[in-house]
Amino acid sequence: PGMLAIDSSTYQYLALIKNPQKFGITPEEFSNHVNQTFTCQLSNGDQVELKEGGFTTRVTYENRLEYVDMVLQRRFNESALQIAEIQKGMGEIVPLSILGLFTSEELEVLVCGQPDIDVSILMQNTRLDGINEDRHGDLLRMFWRALESFSPEERSAYLRFVWGRSRLPSGTSVLDEKMRITIMRVPDPDQYLPVSHTCFFALELPEYTNFDSLREKLLYAISNCIAIDTDFATNRNTWE
Repeated sequence: PGMLAIDSSTYQYLALIKNPQKFGITPEEFSNHVNQTFTCQLSNGDQVELKEGGFTTRVTYENRLEYVDMVLQRRFNESALQIAEIQKGMGEIVPLSILGLFTSEELEVLVCGQPDIDVSILMQNTRLDGINEDRHGDLLRMFWRALESFSPEERSAYLRFVWGRSRLPSGTSVLDEKMRITIMRVPDPDQYLPVSHTCFFALELPEYTNFDSLREKLLYAISNCIAIDTDFATNRNTWE
């Protein structure tokens, strides 16, 4: 499972070498199907020997398990130096001895936040600037409805579009910074895309006249306007 997460192609190749019978290859046919020496390709594309003389030592049915083990060891340890530095940095913030209390998934959430965006938390942490509840109530309801209709990946893309980050902070429903929504006052608003200002966690929302237009334009913006350093590149560009 570890190799599958790192490199699915290598995982499948090693599965064939380790259990060729599952792929309809008999021990006698092994050398006809596997033309491999004791080398492997690292993540950066380098081809390396797994042992002395590895470039000329062929993988056979008899030594295939040795080859599989060597590949796994090399690939799992190719970033050992970088991982050690990450571990050292984490150790300056939290005691490393307590990390064993958490699964990798739990630790990811603690460090990075939940992968899905809770729309209710965004609602609780939104400031409406220059927006009249009576006049713009329908627009706001359509906006929140659109966010709730998005997939987790699309909600994450929305947060990146408007704030430059893909997850909300973990462990709190009160954000240090509030999302600010203002109205983009333009003629024929259904022809305009929303505009974000990531440095200020702010969104300019045209006064769309219907839910479908709002959802379509917002989804287009978060899917295509993903460079957080170009806040003004799409400023007031029309849909066409």
